[in-house]
Amino acid sequence: MTMLEKIEAVKKAQGWRADVEKKLKEVIESTYDYHCTGIEDFTIRDKRVAVTYEYVCRGYRDVDYVDIPVEWLAEGFDYKAAFEEERRKTEERRRREALEEQKKAEAKKEKEEKKLYLRLKAKYEKEGLTRKENGK
Repeated sequence: MTMLEKIEAVKKAQGWRADVEKKLKEVIESTYDYHCTGIEDFTIRDKRVAVTYEYVCRGYRDVDYVDIPVEWLAEGFDYKAAFEEERRKTEERRRREALEEQKKAEAKKEKEEKKLYLRLKAKYEKEGLTRKENGK
């Protein structure tokens, strides 16, 4: 395919771009960020769409990035339920990781306390023997 043929094919597809952007904006507003004002750019990957979008919040205008599964853009797909499920799984993973970190911290603290206990025990046992030897 020559460069001119490729350009012509891209030109034909540009008409659909507005429809895709409209759907992406709808999905983002309903799930990730209700402050979304428009789509800056998007890239379609294997199973996800990488979207850069603009938002305005409290007079502050900026851009953000979100990665949306391609199937969410299908007609009739319940992307709101899928988003809630994704958020639930993320929260479960976060809680699980926090619990693991807490257990590691507790185990480390317990190990340090046991080490201190053994060190003090050895010290006082040695002092106890010394006192007995001195008759005190």
